[in-house]
Amino acid sequence: MTLENLAKYYLNPLLAERFMLCQKFITDNDLSTMPNDKYAIDGDNVFVTIMDIIPSAEDTRVWEAHKEYIDIHYILSGCERIKIGYLADMEMGEYTHDVYFGEGTGVITHDLYVGDSCICSPDDVHKVGILLNGVETYRKAVFKIKVN
Repeated sequence: MTLENLAKYYLNPLLAERFMLCQKFITDNDLSTMPNDKYAIDGDNVFVTIMDIIPSAEDTRVWEAHKEYIDIHYILSGCERIKIGYLADMEMGEYTHDVYFGEGTGVITHDLYVGDSCICSPDDVHKVGILLNGVETYRKAVFKIKVN
């Protein structure tokens, strides 16, 4: 998330409460042992999907963005490279089911390891699942926080 977006999302009391629900879920549960699935935390306002991922080369991954949700990518095992770009700099396709895919160039690269997280706002485009350090599979939780 870029600094320009910080006040827009983090200083909003409702979103701050939703971020705290994610933190509480992490504290109260052993995410590493939970089955791959979607878990409601606060209905459609806050939920998490736990998944095992097989990473691949960057050129096989796609750019994606969301209008209705902030994503928090939280690494449970292994490692992942995520690229972030600005939505305004991308050519995005059709928007369906709170996701759209596009083409462009990222400006930030995040290498995430166990316990690390990356927050992507609706103003960001992200490319996830990029191979890092030869890791064949990794496990992560993706928290979704509704912005309105």
